[in-house]
Amino acid sequence: MVAFSRSDPLSRAPRKSFNKPALATPAELGALVHKRASFVTAFPLLMRRAAINFRRQPPLLLARTMQVLGLAIVLTLFFAPLKNDYYSVQNRMGFVQEVAAFYFVGMLQNVAVYLAEREVFYREDDDGVYGAEAFLASYTVLEVPFEVVSCLLADLAVGFKRTAEMYFACVFACFGIVSCGESLGIMFNTVLGHAGFAVNVVSVLLSVAQIIAGIMSIDMPRLFVVMNYLSPVKYATEALAPISLRGVRFTCGDAQRLPDGSCTIESGEQVLDLYKLNSDPYANLGALGTTVVIYRLVAWALLRLVRTRWKSVVEKRRR
Repeated sequence: MVAFSRSDPLSRAPRKSFNKPALATPAELGALVHKRASFVTAFPLLMRRAAINFRRQPPLLLARTMQVLGLAIVLTLFFAPLKNDYYSVQNRMGFVQEVAAFYFVGMLQNVAVYLAEREVFYREDDDGVYGAEAFLASYTVLEVPFEVVSCLLADLAVGFKRTAEMYFACVFACFGIVSCGESLGIMFNTVLGHAGFAVNVVSVLLSVAQIIAGIMSIDMPRLFVVMNYLSPVKYATEALAPISLRGVRFTCGDAQRLPDGSCTIESGEQVLDLYKLNSDPYANLGALGTTVVIYRLVAWALLRLVRTRWKSVVEKRRR
């Protein structure tokens, strides 16, 4: 066998290759380099692909819509109809407090949709196909309509004042809280690679934000007061409480009256003063909208930082 292999001319012949025998020139290598698609080019393509994925995966559509509606149905069954007796003071404030639970809904929606989208983007970003701006813009544009529609259908039958002001304040508060929950999910699922750990961290933060919103805790240490200004739940609470309670009159039974014959709480304004929530609701709605934008910009900045190849950036600056 050894002799045959040494004498066989085929064994000594060079291996044929379909590739070029010589190394490629710099010009040829440069021709293989491609630039990332611009935002204008990538955005419509990503939107089209995302729309097709939604049509092919009905569970994603349910995840985007039914969680908000499901929580709204539960809250309606528990609180409706809101009345004007002595116990309704706590019921009305309790419902405003429970609106903060939509924060968790936003985070859960993000876990259901974003993780798979993130993995696809990471692979395509490694190939230099498009940038983080196009990805997050397409994700946001596809996310917002479903949130708006689901929030429009929520909070309809609870028993608040039947006015356009009350309705759209509830819709905007619900949308703002859900959107900020989505943004927090994007932040931590981008920075932390493990989805379970990210969910645990976000859940702790959302629980703290719900407690310090201004109803369950009125007098807080300075640290939590400062933290509360970063939370959309604070602004949603301080917007919904005045709009829902101003002008409301409360009654009480004979056993609940004070010695002078009056009720302990007779008006919504007294409730607002008791909870220190007698503020400008429209300023708080504006602050809530600003918080929504800031949260999403921070999510974009973190995504951009995580996906930036810092080694190549440093080398380019040295040149």
